[in-house]
Parts: sequence; C-alpha cells; structure tokens
Amino acid sequence: MAGAALPAAKAPMPESSAVVTAAAVRPSAAAVGPRTDGFSGHEEPEQDSPVRSGDSRGTGSSGHAVLDDDEETLGRSDLRASSTGEGGPTLPVTGPRPFTRDANDVVLNLEVYTEPQHEMALRVLIAAALTISYLAYVLLFILFALKLAKENGWFLRNNALFIMNVVFSTACLASALVADVLYGIRIARTLLQGKTWHRRRAFFCVTHYLQMVVQTVSLVFFLVPNAYILANECAWFSAVVRWSAVVRWQCWATIFCIFAVQAYGVSPWTGKGVPPRSLNLDAPVFAKQWPNFLLWFVFLALNITAAVIIKASDLGGLQALQTRPSVSGVPAMVTNCRARDYSCTVNAQTIGVSCACISLLLIYLGIWLFHIAHAMRRVSKKSYTVNRIANISINIQIRNKGSNFVLFVLGLILLYYVDLNECSTFVETYVGLLPLQVAITVSSIFGCHSYCPADIKGGEAPVLEVWLQAFAWTSADKARKLRQRRQALSADHSMQAEPMFCFETAMKMLYWSVLVYRYNPEDPRPQDKFYNIAVGLQSSKLDHYEMLWEKKEDTKVIVGWSQDHVVLSFRGTASLTNVWADLQFWLSAHPPVRGRGHALVGTRPAVHAGFLRSWQASGLKERVLQRIADIRDEGEAAGSREGRLRVTVTGHSLGGALANLAAYDIAKHAPECDLECYTFGAPRTGNHAFANDYTSVVPDTWSVINDQDTITRGGKFFVFKRPGHRVLINKRGDMLVGSAPDL
Repeated sequence: MAGAALPAAKAPMPESSAVVTAAAVRPSAAAVGPRTDGFSGHEEPEQDSPVRSGDSRGTGSSGHAVLDDDEETLGRSDLRASSTGEGGPTLPVTGPRPFTRDANDVVLNLEVYTEPQHEMALRVLIAAALTISYLAYVLLFILFALKLAKENGWFLRNNALFIMNVVFSTACLASALVADVLYGIRIARTLLQGKTWHRRRAFFCVTHYLQMVVQTVSLVFFLVPNAYILANECAWFSAVVRWSAVVRWQCWATIFCIFAVQAYGVSPWTGKGVPPRSLNLDAPVFAKQWPNFLLWFVFLALNITAAVIIKASDLGGLQALQTRPSVSGVPAMVTNCRARDYSCTVNAQTIGVSCACISLLLIYLGIWLFHIAHAMRRVSKKSYTVNRIANISINIQIRNKGSNFVLFVLGLILLYYVDLNECSTFVETYVGLLPLQVAITVSSIFGCHSYCPADIKGGEAPVLEVWLQAFAWTSADKARKLRQRRQALSADHSMQAEPMFCFETAMKMLYWSVLVYRYNPEDPRPQDKFYNIAVGLQSSKLDHYEMLWEKKEDTKVIVGWSQDHVVLSFRGTASLTNVWADLQFWLSAHPPVRGRGHALVGTRPAVHAGFLRSWQASGLKERVLQRIADIRDEGEAAGSREGRLRVTVTGHSLGGALANLAAYDIAKHAPECDLECYTFGAPRTGNHAFANDYTSVVPDTWSVINDQDTITRGGKFFVFKRPGHRVLINKRGDMLVGSAPDL
C-alpha cells in the first residue's frame, strides 16, 4: 500500500553492538584534527576535546583566515601527546584562549568573506572576474582570427583595432583608478588611525596594491598610444607609440616580478631553528629576492634596446613601415599612407632582442611555477588549517595569476610568433595586447580587494571571524562553547544568533544517512552487521523507530526518537523513480506561496519541483509532521523531558534536499523544538529567495559536501542557492567549516 507506515518498534540493545561515536564512524574523506590559526601558523587551542592521532590532517576551518603573526604564540604548540591504550595516543588541546583580537589590529577583507555582507560582495566579484576573464580569451581569439583572415596591413588601413583598444582601455583604466582611490583611502585610514599592521597582512596588502598601481600605469600607456593614433593619421610607429610600448612592457615585467615574490612568500619557511608553521614571508622576503629584481633590470635594458633598434633599423624598423611602399605594383606617387602596400619583414636583430625580452618574462613564469609547485608540495603534507594562508593564497594565485600567465603565453604565440612578418604582429604588440590588459586588470582588482583592509566598524568583525572558525567535537562541547560565547560577547552581538557545527552530531547523522539506504524492513535477511537500527538507536540514545515509505515516489524516511530527541533520516536516490524526481529540476513555488515577482527574479521562494513532489506525495509531509507533534505531546504529558525537544534532520543526496524541505516545515509547525539539519552531498534545494528564507528559519543547517562532487558544487545555473552553512571536504581530506564561497 502506497504511503503505508510500518508500526513503531522498540529496538533491542545488544551488548555486542558498538556505540557509534565520532571516532568510530567518520567519513573517509574528512580527516580531522585540531584547528589552527592558519594565517599566522599558530594554533587556536579552543578545540579542547581529544583528537585521535590517526586523524591528524586537521579540520574545523572556515573561509575566514587570521593573518595574525603574534610572536608570543608563533610556533608555540599547545598539543601534548599522551597514551590512551587501545585508541592510540590522544592529543588534548589545552584550555581556551581569548576569543577576541586586538581591536587595533588591521583586518583584511579576505578574513571576513563569510560574513553575509562581505560574502555577497565576494560572489559578485568572483562572477565579474570570471566573466571578464572569459571575455579576455574571446578577444584573443577574435584578434587572432582577424589576423589570419585579413590581408597584410589590414589593421593599418582602418581604425577598428584602435577604437576597440580605446574603449576597453578607458573602461579598465576607470575601474583601476576607482580601485586605487578606494583601497588607497582604506590603507591611509588605517595608518592615520594608528592601526597595527602585522607582517603578513602588510606583505599581502602592499604587494597587491603595488600590483594595482603598476597596472594602472600600464593602462595609461595603453590608452595614450591608441588615442594618439586615432588623433594623428598613420602614427602607428611614432615615438609616442614606441616608448609607450616600452613603459607598458616594463609594467608587465614588474607585475610578473610581483607574482614571483608573492608565490615565494606563501611557501612554507623551513630550516634549523625556524618556528613551525612559518612561511617565507615571515623571513626577510625582499632580501632574498635579488634575482627577481636583477632580472627586472636586465629586462629594462633589453626593453630600451629593442625600442632603439627598432627605431634605427631599416628592415625591422618602423621608419620603413611608415614611409616605404613595396614594389608590388603600388605607384610611388601614392601619398595616402593608408593606401600603401606595406612590407613588414622583421630582421634578425629585432627578432633576437624581442625574443630575449620575452624569454625573461617567461623566466618569471618559471620562477612562479617553481614556487607554487614547491608550496603545494609542502602544504599538501600538512593540515589545511596549519598552513591556511598558504592554501588560500595558492588557490587564489593559481586561479588568477595562473590564468594571466596562460593568456600571456597564448597571446605571444597567436598574435606575435604566428606569421611574424605580418604588419598586424607589429601593430598588436606595439599598441598593447588587449586581452592581457583586460585579464591583468580584473586580476589586480580582485587581489587588491581581497587583501585590502576591511571596512570595520568598531571591534565586532575581528571577534566574528574568530568565532566563525570555532566548532565543537562533541554535543557536550558544543553546549559549553555556546555558553562561553554568550558570556564573552554582548547580548546584542550578531554572533549570538550564529549556530555552531558539531562533529559528533555530523558523524552520527552520516551513519543515519547510510542506514536509511541499507535498512529494508521487508527484507527477511539479517540486517547489516555494521549498519543496523540497533546501533543507530544506541548511538543517538533513542528508544523507538519507524520507517515511513511513500511508494509512489519511492521516498523513505526513518524516524527514531526518545522523549528528548528525534532523528529523521531521508534516503537519497536509489531507484529510477528517484532519478525521475531528480530530473524535474524546474522551479515550483514553495508553499505557502509568498513574496513577489517570478521564481527566477524577485522574492518569491521556489524549490526544485521533483524534490517538492517527493516530499509532499501521498501525505508524507503531513505524517512526518504529525509524528513530530505526537512525540512532542507525549513527552510533555509524561513530564520526563528536560528542556525543549531536539529534532535533527538528515539525508544524503536527494535525501539531503528532502531534509531541507522537512526542516523548514517542522520549524514552521513546531517552533518550540530545537531544530538542526545536517545533509551530505545534497544538491541545492531552491532559489535564492528560498535559501534566504530557509536560513532565517533554520539557521542551524550544515551542508557537508565534497569539493570534487560536480552535483553538489555545480547545479547553480545562476538560479539555485544552497541554504545554511557549507562544510567543505577538499580532495586532500581537509574539512572546512563555514568556508567562503569558491575561494
């Protein structure tokens, strides 16, 4: 019978059944360990529950990072090994340090990206950066296609390229100047206020702001020659154009030099007597960078030499291009410079100097790759949280600076080396490589914004970012830490309403999420040895269970309960019926219909149609809500419940999406319950309006997702949004609690 509920059962508690604990059941991808203050390299010893030595990879991190390098604590270990017998050595973390930072410390934007107001700015910035980066590649291939399709000298006979350069350079320069002014004001304000700049914050802020300023100069000398050519007939290779190219190429050499210094800085600093978790930027970085600076001066000399050679040369020079028509049938009396048939043959001397300049820039690429590879190799051997600053900065450099290098190499190959004797080769390289200018501009703005001092009002934000990194190993530990937070912060502090991730709860809910797949009451065979109802109930201290099975949509949910606690576990995709539900990804208004506008645009909450159908089919929703109400009423009538009824909802994949829908309805129908939701590998349930509404109703929601899972990491389509908080498991097995979006 569709939708029939199996009778409630009280499960036996076999003595041989092992109690499921955080140590006994853990996801293979999520190795765990004590949390550290990754940007400083020293530990934040507030996670004071025992940690298994086998779980030494480290977890409990968030998208926040603290760039503090307090000398008193740098390199100090708060871990002491002790023997615990069968379980192996345990590493208890000693008592809590203060949960606040010095209000006078500078805090960078990167450290507060998971705060709601900063997270939205980050999402917009990432979307803009990706869009413009793709545009840069599109421009590159358009220019290359024109180079191949048009006849020699086509770029000299019309102003299409120069007009396009002026339009893009004006937009980029305006954006760069705004960034220079805004971030310059932020930096100046911190100096005038006497804020404390720690070494790491200063290093990243100074190098990224310097990159922004250098790129602004490059854009000025990108705009000037193109505007000059439009204003002066046939001025393609005038002194203004030639020396603007010298300045512009030197700016690129400067930016690539900065890339190399930044890559060196984030690599772990090792050696005798060096404190653990130190980075190269903790050492006198610039004193060890003389090879990069020497390379810069060599490039300057070659850059100027190239300009002089091109001016003086006849075959590879520019005078010949402007004044000498070829002998391919064009009459000598033609005075219209645009009508001439130009010969753009490059001599060996010019090619040699140009290749030497380009080789030096490619050496910077090699240096950057070496330092990034070295840093990745070093940090991969340690916990993500031990070297948080290195991990985050490596990711940013690979995504942004790596893309710049790729575009630079492609631009040289396609626009310079392919058909070297084309006039378009000289034009495109001497008036500026448009795609590279666009890409470096957006990369510079993104980096400058990330490492710019945050706009902090008062001292709340430094406290907020520290607390958002906190999590609890056990349920008892969670209660204690929440109590500490209430005592440490003011009653009206925004952090008071923030939930806290509990590792023990997550591991138990992971067990229930697997159990609902394995448990089949209609199967006469013995239950699974490791995943069975008895173990699940015992681990969560529950007494009864019930399986609700809606057969039309093939939706299964196990309800386990005691007087004080209810667990609901939804099964994920396990049949073709479930697959069909997954494929119904169009949006349906979430009941009750509310908000304005369309589901795609506006404030009307809408959810995945297949998920909603599975949750509501054959009265399943009503039966689940009624069961919760019955358990609540029975406990109140018996008078045996201590405090409020705790309800935990969980599920994997499709089951995680159903858990979100169920949690929302439970919160609305039983607001007197303490509700929490832990999902695993769940897709996004609804649109932005639903996610925002859901998070306000069920704030204690945690989505544990695999960084390599295309279903959970993808599936946005600019429509869907994940509710609650993310717990990200990366490919190294690190668990990041409350991580910033796609950083």
